[in-house]
Amino acid sequence: MEKRVVKNSVIMICLYAITKIAGFAKEMLMANYYGASMITDAYNVVVTMSSTFFEGITTAIVVGYLVIVTKETDEEKVNGITSRVISVFATAVFIISLIATVFAKQTCSILAVGFDKETMDLTVHMARLILPFSALFVAKNVIGGYLQSKNIFWFTGAGNFIMNMVLILSIIISFGNTNVLALGYSAATVMVWLVGWIAARRQSFRFRYAIKWDDALKQTVKLAVPVFITQTIVELNLIIDRNFASVLGSGMVSMFNYANKVYVLFVAVFAQAFATAIFPDLSSIGAKSEEKFRHMVKQALEMIALVMVPVALFVTVKAQDIVEIVFLRGAFGQSDADITARILCIYALAIPAVALTEMLNKCFYAVSKAKEPMRAGVAALVMNVVGNFAFIWLWGYIGLAVSTVISTWGLVLILMTGLIKNIKKFEMGSLIKNILRILASSVIGCGVVWLMDRNITLSGGNILGKIALVAVEFLVLVVLYLVTAYLFRLSYVKDFIKIGKKLLNRVKIKKEKE
Repeated sequence: MEKRVVKNSVIMICLYAITKIAGFAKEMLMANYYGASMITDAYNVVVTMSSTFFEGITTAIVVGYLVIVTKETDEEKVNGITSRVISVFATAVFIISLIATVFAKQTCSILAVGFDKETMDLTVHMARLILPFSALFVAKNVIGGYLQSKNIFWFTGAGNFIMNMVLILSIIISFGNTNVLALGYSAATVMVWLVGWIAARRQSFRFRYAIKWDDALKQTVKLAVPVFITQTIVELNLIIDRNFASVLGSGMVSMFNYANKVYVLFVAVFAQAFATAIFPDLSSIGAKSEEKFRHMVKQALEMIALVMVPVALFVTVKAQDIVEIVFLRGAFGQSDADITARILCIYALAIPAVALTEMLNKCFYAVSKAKEPMRAGVAALVMNVVGNFAFIWLWGYIGLAVSTVISTWGLVLILMTGLIKNIKKFEMGSLIKNILRILASSVIGCGVVWLMDRNITLSGGNILGKIALVAVEFLVLVVLYLVTAYLFRLSYVKDFIKIGKKLLNRVKIKKEKE
């Protein structure tokens, strides 16, 4: 793995971690002020709708845009392509968002079939305050892509942090005023766009509004359409779960949302950050050397598994404590925490699958084979719908979570099959052996954590004690995991030890000089 990729990955992981901590603070405040209620149900549906149909479009556009601009060396051409991409797609999204605003009632009715009249009216009202600002998603995301093409990654993480801080402020000052809550989301979008615009200007970007359909835009769309469909399918899986959850009673949508926020945190902090940092290099290498590309893909997948498998098992074991630490306060009661923890316990089993999917999708996009993830996503969506219908009648809300886990792992299997077909001489056997070693090491470590849990009892309200226990158990997991992985001859652990020794030697040398 190149040093530049490692450096960018570390920057992105740190920024994503800070961003997700801010996101968690936002969710904690939301749970404290509004609990699992009609307001949180309406707010979550509107925010999901905005992120699915508008930010999803722009994220897909950025993927296609990056594949093109990473191959360009002329700054003037890059400026021209960037300006045209923003002009054309921001205008299109603005028109679509106005139509969605006018027909907000019909749109919201599709996304939340189980809402009563009062909740539906609130959802429609919030939608009309948020949707008109959706065109700014195009500008801020394309600008983020422009900065990534310059090997500047801070905005991708910092932009979300800024957004979360504005949202936190809006929740605090809303005092039950849903107008302030909804407009806070719109204000956050404007703020992030403004910061990105200033950052791009400092990198010599000059925007010129131009509606021109040229080859660069055609190639962008050709890649963006299947990428958007793939990302929309991922979001639709969440919407489908929430749709089914909405018929199970008031607050159930919010509890699924809270559980989803926790498990997505772990995926975002490492997998999304790593995939974002490596993507420009994947795009560049994919067009030059099949051997280097193949090697980089294998390394990337192993790194994802190395981190995500033990984390997933740890969250499964500690779901109850994690939910109580994060959400159990104010309007969010013990019964809400118990249900959310059960959902999280099952959702956590999908953490490695979601992380691997993120990386596998990027691998296909880098070599302009975006239709493969799209087809796989459609198959996973069908699996989830069928599973929801089958399992909701057997196990209620638990069945919805089980269906999501099954369909997510099914998606990984389909993508891996496609990867083997599209990348010649891919070392699948070596990859599977390393993942099995990772799994064995994780099971041993989390098994010890589970035994510790069975022998340590804390009083129900002792939050500080729970935080300390979770921290200690996580450290135990890390130590046992590294030891067993080393004994299983996992090469990456040996590499980490070598890096650690080098750092210690540098510290010793500095002390001796002083």
